[in-house]
Amino acid sequence: MISVSLSINQLIEAIQQLSESEKQQVRGVLDGKYLLLTDEQKEEILRRESEYKSGRMKTYFLAEVKSSLNFLD
Repeated sequence: MISVSLSINQLIEAIQQLSESEKQQVRGVLDGKYLLLTDEQKEEILRRESEYKSGRMKTYFLAEVKSSLNFLD
């Protein structure tokens, strides 16, 4: 892992100097588009998607989830 010490202003200035293509890559990282998953995590996502689409997975309304977590709005 690389560690770079920049203030937020230095980071903004550095990003402003990038090409539009490079800026899009930075946006992708910030939006989570470049999340790195292990093969095991990818398989689990596909398994859950299959269970959901086949109707074998139990689903809950948001209100039920909030209630079970004692979530207060």
